[in-house]
Amino acid sequence: SSGGSAISFPYAHGQTASFTLYAQWTALSARTISIDGGSYSATYNRYAAAPTLTSTASAGSGTKTYTSSTTTVCTVGAATGTVAFLTAGTCSIVVEIAADDTYASATSSAISISVTYAIGDTGPGGGKIFILPSTAGNSSGNYFEAAPTSWNGGADPTRNWCNITNGAVGASAQGTTIGTGQGNSTAIGAYCSSGAAVTARAYGGGGLSDWFLPSEDELEALQAVRATIGGFESATYWSSSEIVAGRAGAFAGPTREAYPVHFPTGGSNLWYKYQTYHVRPVRMFAPIS
Repeated sequence: SSGGSAISFPYAHGQTASFTLYAQWTALSARTISIDGGSYSATYNRYAAAPTLTSTASAGSGTKTYTSSTTTVCTVGAATGTVAFLTAGTCSIVVEIAADDTYASATSSAISISVTYAIGDTGPGGGKIFILPSTAGNSSGNYFEAAPTSWNGGADPTRNWCNITNGAVGASAQGTTIGTGQGNSTAIGAYCSSGAAVTARAYGGGGLSDWFLPSEDELEALQAVRATIGGFESATYWSSSEIVAGRAGAFAGPTREAYPVHFPTGGSNLWYKYQTYHVRPVRMFAPIS
């Protein structure tokens, strides 16, 4: 019996009864399991050599099985504990030992590994990372990648800013900070039928449709790491930032001017939208958590 139940059996006066009780239910010993000595906290670059995890059970033996609960960020060999990183984000892994006749199953707490990109790494769209979430001035929390040098056959094309060279898109295209380029480009695309932002938005590298013309500050950040990213002309590139009315130095204001950035010297000034300058698409994306 397993719970103290009464046992009854036929009995007559003068007879002797004998019986044997067998334990049918025995509590299995609990056990714990730890990974890499009981604690694991690390940050790895997306392209660094990923770790091989080890685990130890407090009692018994048995086959350990590793599982990733974040398979878009990392995978792990079920039997080997060998981790592979797929993209930036949070990698969460557990290890389990199944129950046997003596011991209960044991499951670790999920361990967490932070996976990051570095400047110059290849991003999900096939471009090169040029802005990190930690980059000064980046409050978006996103990564930014620039299209690879081969995006247009090996040379960045030249375009005017917009086919409408005497008209203002307006405030929705006047962001200059990191994180505003995509919104600028969307507004420009609704106003212009051709030009720098339209060309950038038409790029589909990596099978993605979220490329855009960088804002002034995004383009300045790209210029600062141009040698790492590669393939730039020693010339001027258009940003998606239209002139804000009243800004010092403006000749004709947002109706006719926008901000280009000079490669390789850096710095921006105000130029007429009919000018033809170079174009390099970029995109931004959030770390996967």
